[in-house]
Amino acid sequence: MNWDSFVPDLIVGIATGGLVGLVVLGAERRISGRARRREVEDAQSNAVERARALLPHKVRSKTDVEVLHLDMAQFDRLREVIRSVPSGEPRELVPGYSWAAEASRLADDIEALADALDGRISDYTRDTPSDMNTAKWMRKTISELASNQGSTHSAWEWQWNRDVHPRYALMIGNDTELTAMVNRYLWKCDLLIAHREAFQEADEIWRTRSWEVTRPDPVGYKPSLIQALLRPWKRRRALARARWDADQAAGAIVIAAHAAA
Repeated sequence: MNWDSFVPDLIVGIATGGLVGLVVLGAERRISGRARRREVEDAQSNAVERARALLPHKVRSKTDVEVLHLDMAQFDRLREVIRSVPSGEPRELVPGYSWAAEASRLADDIEALADALDGRISDYTRDTPSDMNTAKWMRKTISELASNQGSTHSAWEWQWNRDVHPRYALMIGNDTELTAMVNRYLWKCDLLIAHREAFQEADEIWRTRSWEVTRPDPVGYKPSLIQALLRPWKRRRALARARWDADQAAGAIVIAAHAAA
């Protein structure tokens, strides 16, 4: 054995092995990362497909106009779909997904606020005569306001029921805690409507634009060699632009809702 070259060869071997190991590890991580992003993108795309059927054309409350709660059956199913999406970033932006996910969260917020309002309103039920139906009238008023997007306490006054005694009308009108709760409830209802509309806008723009980009060529059309070579790049660029435009248009709807609050 040539001991003079043994140590240098050993150092070179270790360095080479380490370098190869780092290259392999980096490649594995990149492959794993791409696979993860693809998995997230596929799951988000599936959620959007489901949301098309689950997000209602209008945000429906329960049949009884005096009930502040939403009809949660549709939102419960949407929540299950959203929760099944793995964490992480998708390979490409999935138009509509973020707005559907936020709509699901807002529905849960509204349910919690409706529970809180029911509790606050019940305080007046205990303090006022039963024949006044104060709680029934209060819920009906708030429910009607929630159906008019953009309503806030600063822009409306209680439409007093003739059966409500002025004493209790004054108590309700001066209840700052109730006012704050109603305002927050109405604001969340507005945001839910805005996010539902944002989802529909993003989804519609994306489906229309992506179909235009990927539709088959007319019968008999033969692209030139240069056109054929450039087509994949142009399609990727056009699809990326369509995703961006869809998301921006949806975002403008939500920004407008925030501005109106």
